[in-house]
Amino acid sequence: MRYPCPTPGCPRHTTSRTTRCDQCTRRNSKAHRITLVCGPPCAGKNTWVAEHAQPGDLVVDLDALYHAINAHPTRDDHDQPPALTPFALDARDAILHRLLHGDHNLRAAWIIHSAPNPATRGEWKQRGARIVMINADQDTLTRRAQAHRPAAWADHIRDWHRLYRPGHVDQHITTG
Repeated sequence: MRYPCPTPGCPRHTTSRTTRCDQCTRRNSKAHRITLVCGPPCAGKNTWVAEHAQPGDLVVDLDALYHAINAHPTRDDHDQPPALTPFALDARDAILHRLLHGDHNLRAAWIIHSAPNPATRGEWKQRGARIVMINADQDTLTRRAQAHRPAAWADHIRDWHRLYRPGHVDQHITTG
């Protein structure tokens, strides 16, 4: 007997009411290799990923994409020219699409994203990703921004704290 795959939106069939089709099973097992590393600007997301990722792992970082597509990047890898924004976002979205559809053979993927909204983090959790929230107190973040980032980053930190809502899916790590 054939049953619809229980994965929401999947058009395929399987031999059991409770078992996913082979493609969804492979995709779900790959999702467990994804870690969403989120938190405010200057919290240490990139540093944390650098300490945990291994050679050949995928790191999806919007700041790095801006740097890669900028003809004359500054030494500051957090320069985000507005004219490049749609290109950087399209590149990120294409990578995430491929990652989420299981069309890869990666050991692990690390997605760096501010994600102040628990719904965003919850969507990743539903896809099987681990959620790591990197944070520091606002004074520490502001000092780091003043020392290493463009002036607008102080506003980004305030905006993140204004938008942030805790979520039950987060693993919290505080940096000092």
